[in-house]
Amino acid sequence: MPIPAFNQRGAAALEFALTLPLLLLLLYGMVAYSLLFVLQQQLTLAAAEGGRAAMRYAANPAARNTAITAAVQQAVRGWPTARQSFLNIQIQTASGTCPANLTCLAIVVNYPYAAQPILPSMLGLPYPTTISSQAAVQLDQLVLN
Repeated sequence: MPIPAFNQRGAAALEFALTLPLLLLLLYGMVAYSLLFVLQQQLTLAAAEGGRAAMRYAANPAARNTAITAAVQQAVRGWPTARQSFLNIQIQTASGTCPANLTCLAIVVNYPYAAQPILPSMLGLPYPTTISSQAAVQLDQLVLN
C-alpha cells in the first residue's frame, strides 16, 4: 500500500537542516587547514630566503644577521603588520653536521599560531601552537672573509 504524498511534506527541508551543519563544519575544516598549509609554505619560503641572504658576502656576522632578518621579513611582506610582529627569527650556528673547515648556519622561523590564529577555532578543532620552518646553509670561507 503506497504512502500518501501529504505525509512526506517537509522531509527534504528536514534532511537539509540536519546535514547542513555537518557540511559547513567540513568546509570550515578544509579552509582552516588549507590556510595552515599555506602559512607553513610561506615560512619555508622565508627561511630559504634567509639562507640565500646568508650566502651573500657580508662584512661581519652582525651585517649577515641583519641581511638574513631583512630577507625573511621581505619574504612575508604580504602579511598584515600585526602578524609580522609575532614572527620569531633565530639564526644559529649549526656545527653537528658541518665539515670542520666550513661554517654552517641554521635559520629558524617560528610563528606562534596559538597567540595569533588566522581563523578562530571552531568546536575544538586541533591547531598547532607554533608553526616553524628551518633552512640550513653552508658558508664558504670566501663568503666569511
